[in-house]
Amino acid sequence: VGLTTAQVQQLVKILTDNQGANGLCQGAYWGKTYDDIDTTGTALAALARFAKATEDPYGVKAEAADFITKALIGLAKAQGENGSFGNVNTDAMVITGLAAYGINPKEFKKNGSSLADALSLYVNSGQNGFTSAYADGTAGEKAQALATEQGFRALVVLEKLKDAKVGMYNIYTGKT
Repeated sequence: VGLTTAQVQQLVKILTDNQGANGLCQGAYWGKTYDDIDTTGTALAALARFAKATEDPYGVKAEAADFITKALIGLAKAQGENGSFGNVNTDAMVITGLAAYGINPKEFKKNGSSLADALSLYVNSGQNGFTSAYADGTAGEKAQALATEQGFRALVVLEKLKDAKVGMYNIYTGKT
């Protein structure tokens, strides 16, 4: 079951309405607004198909392309000196978004350190997953599990990019 034109337009509007002046999606928590880099990465993956499309049946191509242009500028500014955005979860979401749009995360660099290489900063001591420093106890175990799931998702994307003939891969659709 596909979405209607009105539904697609509304979803794109929600994303564009929540994009800050710095190009990053904005979130709110306890009355404070913050940059939400995870959502920005996910939005790239969601909007890539519309921005790259040759046709525009939903009438959102220009909005999607504008969002992505601004987001890429914001992400480049927010990227840390070591290539990371500060944790494996965020790095993984940006990797999936960049790859869906056709930007190789190995080429998304700050000071010579790529976003793809930054994943290695968060490999756990057992070298069988990824680590998160968010919480202890049961919450910490859940955070570690999510870090590992998202980290491995990013590794799958990077591996699929090696095989992609057009230099893009969207893990959510399986399309290159």
